[in-house]
Amino acid sequence: MSFMRGNLLQKARLLMRGGIVDTPKWLDALSKVPPQPKARRCPKARRIELAEDPLVESYYARHPEAKLQAYRLQGFDPPVARRFAWRQLELMQQGMAKRQARDAVE
Repeated sequence: MSFMRGNLLQKARLLMRGGIVDTPKWLDALSKVPPQPKARRCPKARRIELAEDPLVESYYARHPEAKLQAYRLQGFDPPVARRFAWRQLELMQQGMAKRQARDAVE
């Protein structure tokens, strides 16, 4: 019966209507509680955007060699660009302009 479309209740009713199968005992119970519809595809998850991400991207734009620096995956130290962006963001929250904070961190 896998070649037919629909759920089990629809398939059973179709077979009964065609005279292929007698009425099964479970049909009444199944018709009272029909199966749930199949789940549709979930929407794509939104990209998580952190406050320091634009600062990290601008750091990599100014220092492309920083992308090539190796860092330990098992370690707890974040990449240099991320640390740079955290410090720049900290200075910006204290009232500095973006460029002044960048120059102060460099």
